[in-house]
Amino acid sequence: MNRNLLCRIVNIFLLSFLIFISACEVDRSTIGSVDQQQYSYNYISDFEFEFNRYFFIDTYYVERYEKGFSEDLQYWTYEPSSLIKELNVYKSAGYSNNDARIGVATIPSNLEEFYNLSDLHGIIKKSGEIELGKFVPLKEGKDYWCNYGFGYFYLNYPKRIKDTEILAVAYRTDNDTVGTLVSMMIDKPQPLVLRLVKSQAMRVSHIHIWPLMMRNVYSLCDTSIVRDGFNIKIRKKDNHSTIQEIEPRKRFTHLLGLDVVDSNGNITNNGDGQVDDNYNLLDLDKGVLIFPGLNPFNPLPESRFQLADINRVGIYDFNQWPNNPPGIDSSKFEIVVQYIKR
Repeated sequence: MNRNLLCRIVNIFLLSFLIFISACEVDRSTIGSVDQQQYSYNYISDFEFEFNRYFFIDTYYVERYEKGFSEDLQYWTYEPSSLIKELNVYKSAGYSNNDARIGVATIPSNLEEFYNLSDLHGIIKKSGEIELGKFVPLKEGKDYWCNYGFGYFYLNYPKRIKDTEILAVAYRTDNDTVGTLVSMMIDKPQPLVLRLVKSQAMRVSHIHIWPLMMRNVYSLCDTSIVRDGFNIKIRKKDNHSTIQEIEPRKRFTHLLGLDVVDSNGNITNNGDGQVDDNYNLLDLDKGVLIFPGLNPFNPLPESRFQLADINRVGIYDFNQWPNNPPGIDSSKFEIVVQYIKR
C-alpha cells in the first residue's frame, strides 16, 4: 500500500469519526472537581421506587403535591387549614394480638355511616373500599415518620407494609377530623373507624386508594453521601443518552424537575448539569430522592413534568405486583448516582 493511499484512508476514517461524534447527543456537564477515582456509583432502575413504604394520608394531599411547588421547585407551600395537626397510623394485626383493636378501614364516602356503630356485625368487606379486622397502632419516630405539611408518612427503613397487610389512618386538621383518633377514644370497646390507605393485595382497580401509595420516591442505596461531588444523571438504558432525543431536547433531570436552577438559584432553560440542592427532594442523610412529579417516568396528563411519549415507561399501573413486576420488562431508564462517601 503506497503512502498516499494510506493517508487517504486515515483521513476518511477521521472525517467519519468526527461526523459520528457531532451527531451524538452528549451531556458534557461536569459533576465535580474531585478525582474520578474517589467517586462511588449506584445505578437504580426506573421501576425500583420505594414500593409499599411511602403513602399520602388522603386524596387531597395527592392532588396538592405538584401544585404546591414554586416555579423553581425550591419551595413548597401548603394551605394552612390542611396542615396535619394529629395523626394515628394503624396496620392490620392477628386476632391474638392483645394490642390490637377491632375496626373498619374504609374510604371517605363511607366513614360517616360507621362512626356510631357498637360492633361490625353485618358489615360486608369490599376489597379496596371496606376492610375489617383488628388494627394495631404504629409509633411515630419508631415505626414511621410524617411530613405534616405535604401530608404523607413513611415507614422507617427497612420496614415496609406487606402486600397482605392493611394500612389505615385517623387524622385531624383545622378543617376536619377523619377517623377515630386516639385522643377521642372512649372507654367502651367501640370499633375503630379509619381512613383506608392500603388494602390487602392492593391493585390498580382500587381507585380510591391506589393513588395514595407514592411512586416517586427512590432510595439512593447509601446513607453516607456528602454533598460535595454529589450528582445525579438520568439516562436511557439502551444508549446511555441523558438528553431527550426528540423535542424538547433537554436533559431528563431537567424535564423531571431535578435540575431546574443554576448554582446562583436562577431558573435555567435546560438545567446546568448539576442536580439541585433541594431539601424538599433530596435527603442525603436518609439516602432518599423524591421526584416533584407523582409518576416521574410516565407523567400524569395534568403534570407540569412531561416526557415525550416514546420515553414513557409503563411501570405504575400494574396488577400483578409484587409477584410479576412488569416494570422489569418495560424499564427504559436508570438513575445514576455519583457521590463521595463520608
